[in-house]
Amino acid sequence: MVILIAGLWPFQFNPVNKVKIPDGGGLLFYGQGIVFSPGSLIMQDTTSQHSAFTIELFLCPRRETNNFVGSIFSIYGGNRDQVIFGQWKKELIIRIPAAKVDNHRHYREISVENALARDSTHLITATSSRETTAVYIDGHLEKIFRLFSLIPEDRQLAGHLVLGNSPEGTNPWNGTFLGMAIYDYILTSKEIHEHLHAWQKQGQPLVSDERASLQADKSASLRAAKPTAMYLFDGHDREKIRDEISHNDLLIPTTFKPLRRSILGMPEKDQWLSCSNLKDVAINIVGFTPLGLFLSAWLRQFKNLTTIRVHGFSILMGFSLSLAIELIQAYIPTRDSSLLDVISNTAGTAAGSLLIKYLHPVLHAVKDDTIALL
Repeated sequence: MVILIAGLWPFQFNPVNKVKIPDGGGLLFYGQGIVFSPGSLIMQDTTSQHSAFTIELFLCPRRETNNFVGSIFSIYGGNRDQVIFGQWKKELIIRIPAAKVDNHRHYREISVENALARDSTHLITATSSRETTAVYIDGHLEKIFRLFSLIPEDRQLAGHLVLGNSPEGTNPWNGTFLGMAIYDYILTSKEIHEHLHAWQKQGQPLVSDERASLQADKSASLRAAKPTAMYLFDGHDREKIRDEISHNDLLIPTTFKPLRRSILGMPEKDQWLSCSNLKDVAINIVGFTPLGLFLSAWLRQFKNLTTIRVHGFSILMGFSLSLAIELIQAYIPTRDSSLLDVISNTAGTAAGSLLIKYLHPVLHAVKDDTIALL
């Protein structure tokens, strides 16, 4: 019972969605929170060879994540993430699904170091064509990535917009969103620089009903572009963020409920040897070792049970208890259902069960000494 309670604590089946709108505007993520669009945003003409894509994220990170990549923004469609913008320490991480032939990785990713300083406002701009992705930080071109595209090869770029967390709710990001805009074309370097000043001064990019050509408009200050979607996070509505261009609003749920739950998932390949993952494995093994030890000690009292059966029953009980905990955790929004935890817990039970073989003579000696003293 102690292990069962510890494995499921706290029992938060309807936890508070830790997202709020400060008095000065913006959208603050301060814990396990999520904001998403109930409808799917569809980028036009992303199936052609000349398709392009630009996204602007105006934000302020509040905490650096060391154990996982905090998900700042993602486009979630077709039961998978199409594009992911995340943060690891001060590093900007951009991920796309790996090719089907690559069975060793779930994602391909690019990164920009020292892009997201804590408690500083940044404008992240990423432009992408079929062949190249460029990343700008605060109006300055940081990196160009050849043969890396944010546009899927086999489908149209479309899906739900998810902010502040992954669709599974397992990668929370801490910080404040101040604005976001998405375009179905590539902004020029001059436009990106102008938009930086517009975001900083007006809290929004330069917008017009029709995108003027460079030849027709010689004035940089008047040059403007109309996004596909734009969110200003001005704090006018506490339940949703209005899309200023279309009607694909973002919802702010009162309770934290991920869009997708992973049952008995496994960590990414590159996370297997991470400190946090190894620490979790060690805790799970040590936590279930007493269960195997005491079960085996109890079962040894039954004379009709062989040693193999004692160990077998103990390990089976540890596996069953761990599996029950992980399956229940799949329905607790703030918890993660992990197959690796089941394996680690079962290994801990097995270790405790085998340990009784060496402790049994010691226990008998203590028992005999106690009887002799009495």
